[in-house]
Amino acid sequence: MKAAGCFGVAWWRRKASKPDHMKANKNIHRTPTEAKGANGNIVVRIPLANGGGAIVSKEAFDKLKADGVSLSWTFNYNGQRTSGYVRTCCPAATGSLITLSRLITGAGRGEVVRYRDGNNRNLLESNLYLSSGRAKRCDAVLVSIAATMADEGLMEAAQ
Repeated sequence: MKAAGCFGVAWWRRKASKPDHMKANKNIHRTPTEAKGANGNIVVRIPLANGGGAIVSKEAFDKLKADGVSLSWTFNYNGQRTSGYVRTCCPAATGSLITLSRLITGAGRGEVVRYRDGNNRNLLESNLYLSSGRAKRCDAVLVSIAATMADEGLMEAAQ
């Protein structure tokens, strides 16, 4: 016996149609924008894939770009959806995501990044500080490994 929805078509066979506002945003290029911060320094706002944006200093942004970090950033919630972190992809990382706050601060194993103002999208160095904790990896090392692999042409072979 076939299970049918209210229109006679099985619910799992119906094509889901995206709302028009989602279709229109599909091709928008997320370009970082520069602005003057509260203390007069230049900050960069990076639009996130799932909405909103992250703020980082111009110096940190330039260093991330020089290190070859992808500019396709997203806000990734933790398992309980109580908080989240700004992340981007890195092929050398387990699960291929790295946390940008850990990269900016150079946090290593056993170091946890904290946010002074509680805003996980504020990645300014003045907002980030390290404390001891249960972190298991060092994202900065993963980025340098990925850069070395790319320079040696090994990244395509690993994928």
